[in-house]
Amino acid sequence: MPVILGNMPMALVPWAPKRRHPGPTKRASKVLYNVHGYEIFQLGLFNSDPHAGNVFMLPDGRLGLIDYGACTRLTVEQRVCIARLLVAIADEDDDSVPGAFWSCGFRSKNQDPRLALLLAHVFFNRGPYPYDMNRLAPKVGMPEDVDIMTLDSYIRGGKLDEIEDFPGHLVMLQRCAMVLSGLALELGAGRLSSAEMLKPQAQTWLQQ
Repeated sequence: MPVILGNMPMALVPWAPKRRHPGPTKRASKVLYNVHGYEIFQLGLFNSDPHAGNVFMLPDGRLGLIDYGACTRLTVEQRVCIARLLVAIADEDDDSVPGAFWSCGFRSKNQDPRLALLLAHVFFNRGPYPYDMNRLAPKVGMPEDVDIMTLDSYIRGGKLDEIEDFPGHLVMLQRCAMVLSGLALELGAGRLSSAEMLKPQAQTWLQQ
């Protein structure tokens, strides 16, 4: 009987062989990122909703994935643009992030690079992670140690610019990235950067 990772702490059914079940591990987070990176770049078809209830730890230690009802297709060009964006975010190449984000289809009223830089990190890095937000604060004109409401005023409140277009495939990718990062935290791997975890597969795709 598989165990849903979202039920923490996990409770096995009475007849399940407990000695064979390794439980959630940090390795599972890496496997999940590898699987979704393969879907995104090699297949161009990925599940945008890999939440804990859709991931099963099988008795033999393998992971089982279900509910592919929220899938998104990516063209070759979209995959190239996404790969460049993720690599730039992972490398903290802040000068390259806005242009890479715009190439993916993101648009704001004045194309202010500060909004593109901030939004890209929030959505595809580690969410509103304090280290990232404080590092970016002087570059985007934002105070350090901001609370969520203040951060939202910079992202959606128009303090930097007004979002005009956020394409559907980016919305789905953003959800996938943030859910995987949150799931890694639940699995005990800490708050992982989706950009860093997907960077190897992004680089492989760019080299093909």
